[in-house]
Amino acid sequence: MIKIDTAKRLKQLRTAKGLTTTELAKACNLSQAVISKLENNNRIADVPTLSIICDALGITLSEFFNTPKDLPPHLQELLDISQKLSPDQIKLLGELIKSFTK
Repeated sequence: MIKIDTAKRLKQLRTAKGLTTTELAKACNLSQAVISKLENNNRIADVPTLSIICDALGITLSEFFNTPKDLPPHLQELLDISQKLSPDQIKLLGELIKSFTK
């Protein structure tokens, strides 16, 4: 079984969405201190809290725990950045990338 570092994953997803801890806390109706403690491993994330956070991030709990493990850092960075894009932007980016491989 693969162990997920929930603190690292939470911070990764939050920053990929371009949110501060304060903005995420407000979207979740939690305190900024709770988000900060979760990201710094000073508090254990329970499922109900993670569910609220995932809703605010626009992802499912399954997506939270489903992380690609074998991506090189430069590809992980592209993946993280792409999560900020709209569906139309993702489509355009895909077409651009495909044009490089022709």
